[in-house]
Amino acid sequence: MRLSSFMPSEPLTGKPRIILTGNEALLIEQHRGVISYTQDRLIVRLRQGRLNVLGQAMQLQEYGKQDLCVNGEIISLEFVP
Repeated sequence: MRLSSFMPSEPLTGKPRIILTGNEALLIEQHRGVISYTQDRLIVRLRQGRLNVLGQAMQLQEYGKQDLCVNGEIISLEFVP
């Protein structure tokens, strides 16, 4: 695989950029808002649908108009159209 084919194009396409650091931190850029949030579940609206995040002791650390960051134990990510 060529690295150039892996380079991010999300600013041009409006697609979200999702960065998972281990299972402890999650950064979501270009989201469309939070639908639901508890310490065990986060549902984020995306341009193409939504992202369900399951975890334990999750805390919403940063929340901005287009970016959000969650810390805690991330168990799973599920994309739903």
